Amino acid sequence: EAYRKTVLKEMEGQLERPHQLFGWAIMLKAELLNDEGRLMESVPIYKEALAEYAPLTSTKVYQKKGAITNALGIIYARQSYYDVAADYFSQSDHIFSHYVKDPVDIWRVKNNIGNLYYLQSLYGKAAKFYQESIDLKKEYLGEYHPSFIKGYNNISNMYSEMGKMNLALEFEEYAYRISENYSQESEYEKIFRFTSMGVILKRLGRYEDAKVELQLAEAVFKSTSEKYPELRADLDFQWGGFYHETNETEKAIAYFNRVIKLYRDMGQETNQLVPKAILSIANVYADLGQTQNASKEYDNAISLYRTIYGNQYSDLTMAYINKASRLFKPLKQYDQSIEALNNAIDAIPGYNPKDSSNFEKVQDKMLLLKGFSEKALIHKKQYDGTQEIDYAQRSLIYRRLCDALVVDLQENGTYEDHLKMLNRLDRVYDNAVALEQTLYEQTSNLKFLDEAYYFAERGKNVLLRQQLLESEQKQFDLLPKELVQLEERLKNNIA
Repeated sequence: EAYRKTVLKEMEGQLERPHQLFGWAIMLKAELLNDEGRLMESVPIYKEALAEYAPLTSTKVYQKKGAITNALGIIYARQSYYDVAADYFSQSDHIFSHYVKDPVDIWRVKNNIGNLYYLQSLYGKAAKFYQESIDLKKEYLGEYHPSFIKGYNNISNMYSEMGKMNLALEFEEYAYRISENYSQESEYEKIFRFTSMGVILKRLGRYEDAKVELQLAEAVFKSTSEKYPELRADLDFQWGGFYHETNETEKAIAYFNRVIKLYRDMGQETNQLVPKAILSIANVYADLGQTQNASKEYDNAISLYRTIYGNQYSDLTMAYINKASRLFKPLKQYDQSIEALNNAIDAIPGYNPKDSSNFEKVQDKMLLLKGFSEKALIHKKQYDGTQEIDYAQRSLIYRRLCDALVVDLQENGTYEDHLKMLNRLDRVYDNAVALEQTLYEQTSNLKFLDEAYYFAERGKNVLLRQQLLESEQKQFDLLPKELVQLEERLKNNIA
């Protein structure tokens, strides 16, 4: 308030309408809070600024309104209030497109809308807005402007999350080529570029090429006096993953420990990369068969995840699933594996185990499908080892839950959910058919034969609906051409 009065006094008589001055001063106050990381404190201040600007209709004021609604969209997206964020981004897009008509503002908000969909794993929609943002930039800036780098990085990250590593590499190479020719590229940007390329090449199995890129990032670190602790930690984490995959396990553990030490030395043990590094060490020990060390590190990672995020968090679920599948399952410790999977399922945000077939509030249904199918698989292994019908029936209970979740995903899921679902259909339906047939042969109970027929028909139904969905999505041109081509190959492989 003191700042606003000072500004008002300095500019007294210069503006006919006080609303514009008050709106501007309030907006600056909100931006200061935002810059300090006090995001939710800035929200009511931004809204107060909007109220001051409401009666004004000049282009300059509309630019401010668009900037405020865009800022509110970013804040709510970071807090995972995605519906509210979408509403503010929509307002911002409308304002910039119809009243301001500045291409810079339009492509920024479209890129932010892409980020919003990316955060929700709605990759098809994210790709659409990322591409619209880039196409707008190309009209005004040409093909190789440095502002494209971030956009191409976003698209590359999106395809990486989808497991489409060839497409991720293609867009990372676009960003890479622009960066190479950008004379003002900072050391920070160079490290980021080399590390990002190394990660993608590693995931493609091109380890020698990946090593070259990671070494280039190291060379930049050696040439600069800047510490860049977050980049340093990320690069060490990637080195750990690289050496794990190339079976140099001592080096892998050493690099993961460097990540942990770096954040602990900074007093930031709750940084999200710390439990990931601990979990990675546990995975290394499990792969080496060092069960005591693995169990200890899994428990450390799980404890830290609970400390940071509480009892429901997707990474906590993955820690339990890794413990079940990489530690207990190879040792045929199936009871312990089931216990870990129960904990994994309970940790999925929005899932209520007391209402196991209600998926309305579940935030990551594909993760729940993974948990159900893993439990069905373990119970099947218990049945194979003992021939006790009780285990077979437990396996079928979770296959039926898988089927109910597949129905829910068909009706309410995203296009990306459907794509991921294809990779698990054989485990959901084909294995169920085989198990039902086995139980029928053992018991002569026609119920099992009827259920075998049901699962066989459901498997065909899901594949047919999947093909229909693909046809509809492509008809409305919501997917990039490259993704459509990849999916055609996937469909042929399934057939």
